[in-house]
Amino acid sequence: MDPPSSSSHSTGPSASSKVFAISELMDIIGRFLTTNDQLHLSMTCRLCHQTVAPLFWTDLNLLDKTRAERLLQSPDAQRALSRNTVHIRRLKILTSALLHFVDNMTREQHQPPLSVTADATASGDAPSAAATVSGEGTSSPAPLVRSTPRWLPESPLPNPLTVALPRMTQLGTLEYQLEQVPYIYGHSKDRFPRISGLPQLMWLFNSNAALTHIRVKECDIQSPLEALTLIQAITNLHSLKELDLTFRNCAVLWKDVACALFYCLSPTIETLKLVVYSALKNVAPLVRRSSDQDMDSSGHTTALPHLYKRDIPLGRLKKLYFRGDRYQDARLIGLFLQHCPALEIFRPPQWKYDAFIPLSKALAQAVVTHCPRLRGLETCDQVSLDVVKVLPDHSLESIVDGELDSKTHPILLMASKKQFNSLLEIRLEHRSHVKSVVLQEILRACSSLEHLIVKGFGCPAIRLKHLVEQPWVCMRLKTLEIRVDMRQVSVPAYVLGRMPIIHEETWTMLKKFYRQLGALADLEVLCLTTKSKEMQWLDENGQVRDTLADRARPSARRSWHSGQHSDEDDEEDEEDSWSSGDGYEQKYACSDRISLFKENSDATFPGLLSLGNEATGRPGYLSWLSGLTKLRELRGHVQVTTTETSKTVGQKELQWMLDYWPRLEVIELLPALVRPHGQPRDIFPVDMSPPHIVWFKQHRPDICIQQESW
Repeated sequence: MDPPSSSSHSTGPSASSKVFAISELMDIIGRFLTTNDQLHLSMTCRLCHQTVAPLFWTDLNLLDKTRAERLLQSPDAQRALSRNTVHIRRLKILTSALLHFVDNMTREQHQPPLSVTADATASGDAPSAAATVSGEGTSSPAPLVRSTPRWLPESPLPNPLTVALPRMTQLGTLEYQLEQVPYIYGHSKDRFPRISGLPQLMWLFNSNAALTHIRVKECDIQSPLEALTLIQAITNLHSLKELDLTFRNCAVLWKDVACALFYCLSPTIETLKLVVYSALKNVAPLVRRSSDQDMDSSGHTTALPHLYKRDIPLGRLKKLYFRGDRYQDARLIGLFLQHCPALEIFRPPQWKYDAFIPLSKALAQAVVTHCPRLRGLETCDQVSLDVVKVLPDHSLESIVDGELDSKTHPILLMASKKQFNSLLEIRLEHRSHVKSVVLQEILRACSSLEHLIVKGFGCPAIRLKHLVEQPWVCMRLKTLEIRVDMRQVSVPAYVLGRMPIIHEETWTMLKKFYRQLGALADLEVLCLTTKSKEMQWLDENGQVRDTLADRARPSARRSWHSGQHSDEDDEEDEEDSWSSGDGYEQKYACSDRISLFKENSDATFPGLLSLGNEATGRPGYLSWLSGLTKLRELRGHVQVTTTETSKTVGQKELQWMLDYWPRLEVIELLPALVRPHGQPRDIFPVDMSPPHIVWFKQHRPDICIQQESW
């Protein structure tokens, strides 16, 4: 925006504009400003615009391929990128964009592109030569000379960048992800060529000595020279705090790669993750003992990079995750743990066979011996179970499990008995099944628990009966995300052949549950979802509404109509898995999820969002949640568009929420805009909002009321 025209009494920018135009000051203040604040400040005058504009480029995310292509194909965006490349602090990038960026950056320095630096390669240390190039140069690109060096294969991608980019030298965070090969039916992904971006990454590492966070996903190590050069580039980063390396294949002995990287890392490292999904057999070692030189395919001899072993332990390392060859994991991790005295979070390897039990016990003992500060586990498997057994009582603070197949139940039961005074967080993600009695024991025993999150593709749930059977002691909860199975505990009315009635036992349990929620005075995030199988949803008049639950489970409907109900069905009822734990055919699993979504799109917690109506006798329990004064987010099945809430929730309830929940930021009053698998809805509820929703949006536009897309 242009500055205002000068007049007799105004000859230049104001004093305040000059203050906010100080680049060093804005570099600090900009970290605390929102995007809207930065935008308004940049529109004040041209001087402020020139100072604030680079703040928008401090974080460049090009993991979205469409966004990256749009930036690379726009001349205006290229010029803006060229002006602000030096201001980028955090970069997230895919393979193709990385190749274009690095190839173009070398042109700006009177140097041929990286793909033609044969002179630097002939000296034996091509990456180092590329890293020491002077940053001064012209803005016109140098002519292309296609002569690929030995350490960098020729890129088959034409470069769309027409404007020279200055070299990035201020990066603090770099996240790189290998571009995924599109899936074609009947063809393996391995049949298609994959372009490796590791050489370009090494160049960026050498150009940005202040890097603190590195995340590399889905790369391949193809030769010992490539592995050594990568290790040297990483170990030369003396400010590194986080290193996350995930390789798909490793053509070098993984044990050598892991040891060389671990023992040469900077002692400033705080988080370390080394993962290889396929550690190939009969591969070359990292260093040949007979010679300290390597020979490339053209017959030229290249001196191998030198690595320097660290002489002190990793005194700052707090989080470790290592995965490779399962037969070597135990020995290597046991050696690594001796250098991690400050380790707080450990993610053990997953072993699914009984033959690994002795190794598991030995590794658990090593954890307790060498890592006295251990506070968290990030898997629920045999090793974690052995660690919990030998850990001192009341020393574990968190259990986080994101795996699909784990021994969750025995670990949680063991932790609830030995660690109930210290356990602060339990996060179970991607779970297909969690027993209700296990969650019941956690709520009953863990008095210090602050975060309880249980979710997954199989809709793991806790039965309402188990949820309220015993009083909760975890009154310090700040985050609660669970799915409640509110199935009826008696035979449905249509089986008995008489008019449907309200099940008093279900209402009694719901009231206990609502009162328990209202007593959580420290609660900040509440995400409640429901799940139903035989449950018959009741409308505001107490009548049974038709659902798709019995259609999703035809075997259950046949058993109810035929009157074949036995104690075995009650035992099966104790299981809470939607797919694998119910005993019916897996062929219904896909249709179950769609039916579950359709059913739950009209699901709600009866009376939870309503203040009730004394004149008609309609119950309401929203006032019981008045103690949640710190609530920031209310998510899950709390939409006001269901059959029940559309008639029981109005402006009075919304006004009550604003009065009693002053810190509210997110409330999912409206359903998602898309269905599962990305299918859009027929009607967008935002455009069809009832009057009280429109009032809520106008009165508090800062509160997000739309449910996240599936």
